[in-house]
Amino acid sequence: MNFPQLLKLTDTLALKIKASGFQADAIVALTRGGWIPARLLSDGLGIRELLSIGLRYSDARRTDLVAYSLPDPMPTARKLLLVEDCLESGRSLQEAKRLLEAAGNEVRTASLYITRQTMTAPDYHVIAVATPPTFPWERPAPKP
Repeated sequence: MNFPQLLKLTDTLALKIKASGFQADAIVALTRGGWIPARLLSDGLGIRELLSIGLRYSDARRTDLVAYSLPDPMPTARKLLLVEDCLESGRSLQEAKRLLEAAGNEVRTASLYITRQTMTAPDYHVIAVATPPTFPWERPAPKP
């Protein structure tokens, strides 16, 4: 994937969100993959306020998600668009959504890609793929 392809995908995602009639007050990026798509959606949707939320697994089996970074102050009673680049299982997105909704927010979710392993599809996505793509902001995994 290259940057012009990423721009097209993000524009397509922005059009889907606009067509739904949902107007967010702020965009929340799920770190780390959601940062760049969230920034690009900020332009495409005309939303200037960007926040982020970070989650990580606290165990080797990847069963326990822990928040390591939350917006400060946590938004309340807002309309939020939660953004990720690609959902593998989608567990991090669902946990971030749960945390934001627990604070009294209306949350919609968006991702450029979903995979076959995605447990719950986001409200908005562009493409379903078998395996996650390598994004322009990622380095390929080192070869053994």
